[in-house]
Amino acid sequence: MKQTFLSYLMAFVVAVLAMPANAAGPDAGLYDPLPPEGSAFVRYINASADTASKAVGANGKASEYAKPGDVTPYFVVPQGKAEIGFGDIKLSQDVVSGKFYTVVWTGGEAVQVIEDPVNDNRAKSQILFYNLASDEAATLKTADGKVEVVGATEKGKSGVRQINPVKVTLAVYKGDAKIADVGEESLERGMAYSAVLVSPTKVVWARGITNTTR
Repeated sequence: MKQTFLSYLMAFVVAVLAMPANAAGPDAGLYDPLPPEGSAFVRYINASADTASKAVGANGKASEYAKPGDVTPYFVVPQGKAEIGFGDIKLSQDVVSGKFYTVVWTGGEAVQVIEDPVNDNRAKSQILFYNLASDEAATLKTADGKVEVVGATEKGKSGVRQINPVKVTLAVYKGDAKIADVGEESLERGMAYSAVLVSPTKVVWARGITNTTR
């Protein structure tokens, strides 16, 4: 039991996952209360062309309003069967303690649930890349196109890579053609980040943080 809880605690510390980088100060989330043992974590991405904000949440509790292009923090959800809501869309999803899930809406009457990997290497930074918009496989590279950071990723899929903490300028490519700039980002040891292609020419960068207050 002790080892299980320590593993869970490490997962939570890593979970300081998923808020747009420019919306949080360097100490954001550091003093949030620990979630109850047995918690899972769910966040929401609005990658639709709809102009309206959508209420998102689980188990009948609205956690946030997600505008197009928004990547929310992860919210704490009890393990088991979670009733996920994204606007008028409802679904039942089994969630497992200590795991992280991203609920994606790209428009229409359905959402996609992606299980996100946890950064279990405290010496590395982790980058998740989601292709939610390009019909062709897209790749996350350095801005000059010379270094592949996360390999070719099909639409509706995500890829991941752990790298050494570094300051890097990133962009999204289709083949040799750049389609969206991420910009310069400073990666921190033990943190997880997301690059989300939310439209054919727009990518959103999100740094990890967990909201335990809702």
